Amino acid sequence: MSERVPGLYGRKPAIRPVGLASIEHYATSLPAAPAVFDHTDDFDGFEMLGNGPDPTLTVNGGNPVGDCGVVGSVNVELVDSVETDEPFTMPSSDTVVSEYLRYDQGQDVGVALTQFLTYWQRAGLPWGQIAAWASVNASDPESFWAACNAFGCLYVGIAVPAPAQEQFANGEPWDLTGTSADRQIEGGHCVVVVSRKLGGGELVTWGKRQAFTDRWWAAYGEEAHVAITPSQVERHGNGYGLDLASLQADLALLT
Repeated sequence: MSERVPGLYGRKPAIRPVGLASIEHYATSLPAAPAVFDHTDDFDGFEMLGNGPDPTLTVNGGNPVGDCGVVGSVNVELVDSVETDEPFTMPSSDTVVSEYLRYDQGQDVGVALTQFLTYWQRAGLPWGQIAAWASVNASDPESFWAACNAFGCLYVGIAVPAPAQEQFANGEPWDLTGTSADRQIEGGHCVVVVSRKLGGGELVTWGKRQAFTDRWWAAYGEEAHVAITPSQVERHGNGYGLDLASLQADLALLT
């Protein structure tokens, strides 16, 4: 197994906050998504950031960590910068891993995405702070892609089946194989969905864009969230009927 692992996992099981509605409740005018879109224009300047073999990493003895949830926050901020032309300084792998280990109290046991989203909104991170966040119905393609199209990307949690590592290493789309390996789940992972293609889409993980099919997402997509940046609020929030005050008020009630 160790010979074919491009990166590590680090997503804890999904926690569904009580009392927080989905994004459609707060942004009532989300347009339907087109069949194909990519607001990054095929941007591919993503980095490993300590979530797998990374020669730039020196903290933690240079050993990779399960910081995928934290790396996902960097990638959301980076995608937002690409889409809005706002400046963004890519943090070093040492900075990202150090922040993850500080948040995780040095345990390296991963993060629950909704808890980390709340931290990202309330405390901020060295590379940015979101204005709010809301969940998306991961099993409803219309809602899923409408939110991704409106806000540029989605911060999502997946279950990773055994074939995914080999498919990634071979440059193949993530798809079902029709074998028993499809039922062998190796861990929970955080990735960022950045584009929609015919029959599927693309996400970012382990420093690269990775294609996936619709049927793969239907099998392994477990949670999805919109991370709303200040620049998104300024450019598009009102156009989508976003009631930011109500969303922030509900987020403030989360423990």
